[in-house]
Amino acid sequence: MNSRVRFVFMLLMVLSPLWLFGQHLVLATPLEEGSRIFKRVSKLFDMAVEDFPENMEVSVQLRSMTYMRAEMLLKDGLIDGDSGRSDFVYSEDDPVVYTSVPLMANFLYMFCRDDFQSTDIEGLQSFRIAAERGNRIVEYYEKKYSLDVTYLTNVEQALKMVHNSKLDVLLAGITVTAYLKLPDFRDSNLTYLKSPVIRHPSYLVLHEKHAQLVPFFNEAIRKMAQENLIYRVLMGEKDEILGIQ
Repeated sequence: MNSRVRFVFMLLMVLSPLWLFGQHLVLATPLEEGSRIFKRVSKLFDMAVEDFPENMEVSVQLRSMTYMRAEMLLKDGLIDGDSGRSDFVYSEDDPVVYTSVPLMANFLYMFCRDDFQSTDIEGLQSFRIAAERGNRIVEYYEKKYSLDVTYLTNVEQALKMVHNSKLDVLLAGITVTAYLKLPDFRDSNLTYLKSPVIRHPSYLVLHEKHAQLVPFFNEAIRKMAQENLIYRVLMGEKDEILGIQ
């Protein structure tokens, strides 16, 4: 986004108190649309904006897309936010604003053959690692520990390469466990280590045109965290009450 367009956005925010009202936010998520975890995260945002002042009408819609596409669209102002990213994904030069309160944590697990031995991130230095293309958390730890990582666009392909010993381990989110139930992997020697190998906080990131909403999201997220509501919703404890199937 060029400096002139950015200036116009900031000027409108300063001059118009109506900027806060009647907004429909489209937020990116890597989660599969229609999945239970997608619905749970969507409900969390619904609950967050319900806690905003009564005279604010803000709604949220999650849209499933890859990490890289989300970054590109958010920087160009074509979506309104990124639903949960680490604090090093966007730079100070990008036209975005992070919330100061983490929404949740990004947990990455090791998907591997059942004879795999390593149990921590530093122990992976001598192994061949697979990860989803655009996963900035893996990129961060790749640089930190000089890891050997192959980035792939297809999780199923990555699991097949681990199964066939072309790669040793896949670093991915817990949702990948669903793939282990597919016919191609059901009777394979693939498994995953139940304890996450990486835990990193993730934040809601908004385009700078919505900067005035950040304090309201901070307060709503802080309140939900104090009530342990975020954990309970994500773990499915509220599925029946929230109508999630």
